[in-house]
Amino acid sequence: MKKLTFLVAGLLCLQMAQAQQQKSGKISYDITINVHASLRPDQQQFKDILPATATTEATLYFNGSHAKTVMPGPKDMESEEGNTRMTLRAGSGQDIARYIDPATTSVYSLQQDGNGKKKLIQKPYNASTDNEKYKVGTKTKTILGFVCKEITVKNNNDKTTLWVTDQLPFQGGVIGIYSPYGAVLAFETNRMQCTATNIKYEDVNEAEVMLPKDLPIEQESK
Repeated sequence: MKKLTFLVAGLLCLQMAQAQQQKSGKISYDITINVHASLRPDQQQFKDILPATATTEATLYFNGSHAKTVMPGPKDMESEEGNTRMTLRAGSGQDIARYIDPATTSVYSLQQDGNGKKKLIQKPYNASTDNEKYKVGTKTKTILGFVCKEITVKNNNDKTTLWVTDQLPFQGGVIGIYSPYGAVLAFETNRMQCTATNIKYEDVNEAEVMLPKDLPIEQESK
């Protein structure tokens, strides 16, 4: 009887420790970008001399329901044809990090201009209108041991498929995706595919994932 009692107590302690671990940690993601599909109309002439895809990595840090995602972004893609050398910038390079803030159900982009001034760009989640864009599917996918359900998001002609688990404490995912259904461990669009490749439960300072203080906040332009 004593052995059974100790065994039960040990299992309870293990479960409590695992639950405590899952409150804080970091998740690594691999991202593949469809370069050709991402070209603007004025860049279509470069389609034949650019690679079809580019890859990069991203990391999401979380502590409870707060999360911060950082992504170095793909390197500038350079190509030479004849005597012409072209560099295609992967992005504006202004985004430093993105924060998922549960208090305002918003994603905030931390941006910095050429003079070093920083500001936050808020993109709020509007339940009264945004809920209409989400459709829960019947498919599931196991990622890093978590069973994720399929969530389809439609915005005009764009379609995004999210793979979401409710077994982690935050809502949303890497590069500033917000999801009211839970943590996004993968997503697919016609321009990008992203999958979580590793999760480490470790101490993440709460201040690291909280919104920076004393910065101007602007609403995202439509």
